[in-house]
Amino acid sequence: MAKLFLVALAILGLSLVACGQREVAVRAVTTPPVPVTTPSARPPAGWEIYISQYGQFAIWHPPGWVAREAHGDHRSIHLTLTPPRTSSGFVLERKFAALDGDRQGLPNVYCHKVRLSGSFTGTHCADTMSGVVVTTLTDTPQGNFTFQASRRSGVFRQYEQILASFKLLRGAA
Repeated sequence: MAKLFLVALAILGLSLVACGQREVAVRAVTTPPVPVTTPSARPPAGWEIYISQYGQFAIWHPPGWVAREAHGDHRSIHLTLTPPRTSSGFVLERKFAALDGDRQGLPNVYCHKVRLSGSFTGTHCADTMSGVVVTTLTDTPQGNFTFQASRRSGVFRQYEQILASFKLLRGAA
């Protein structure tokens, strides 16, 4: 349809030139559809992999970061990936229950769809007041996942790359 429109505009422009009219610049304006973001899943060279046998997932992180995994009720997991000499980090939580609250529609929170771990679609939200970025991935065979970091921390520079490296492992129940 867009090609037909451009051809028609080109013919119109040529017709005007042929009729002695001055040349008219024609520019097609299209509005691209809002894409589902799919960050590059290839971790940077030198990064280390963390594999949760309990959670049946793998995630890459920069070298030297410390991974701490805690298990809770109903097979829940709380994993923090923390850079050296800092107290805040990247947080991953897994639950088999519904996730806490829908962030879409809240004041100062902007959300868009993302695709993670192959074919799972999630929601990526940024809170402009608190600086917190949260990505949720729901309805996977391994439960519902929440990923979180603060835009005000040094961790945020690697947030998208860590998030993109997340993979669900095969054979999980």
